[in-house]
Amino acid sequence: MPLATYNGTTLNVEIPSTGSPTITMAALEDFYEPWKDFLRQGSVAGNMNNKRFPQCFRPIAGDPIIPSVKYQGMIFLRNDFGWRLRLPDENVTLIITGLLALQSTTLAFHRERAGKTGSILGLADFVVGVEAVQQSAMNYGHG
Repeated sequence: MPLATYNGTTLNVEIPSTGSPTITMAALEDFYEPWKDFLRQGSVAGNMNNKRFPQCFRPIAGDPIIPSVKYQGMIFLRNDFGWRLRLPDENVTLIITGLLALQSTTLAFHRERAGKTGSILGLADFVVGVEAVQQSAMNYGHG
């Protein structure tokens, strides 16, 4: 699978071209691991440290579900800090496997590309309704 690359100046998560109309990428392996590598890189243009850029992801992982089982993990794209997915300059569909969700469901999460079409499938859409479900659960029985 292709690995995402990061442009801290534009806050773009760049999805590489594969020459195929469909690109499949894994949340942890193809997005989060390359992000950690990006942070470890010593410098970009003019010896500036990559850690100066806003965080791109908020991970959650390792929490115990029951004593012998730990949650495998999920990442949230920090679109509230300005990060956006940017598809290659061709008409493509991006399929994301694993758990990648949006920090904010009310903000944009991708950059528009003039004259190009594309789809992004597989974002963890169950997160969209979490607040409503929590509110509903709090209201239940409190009549």
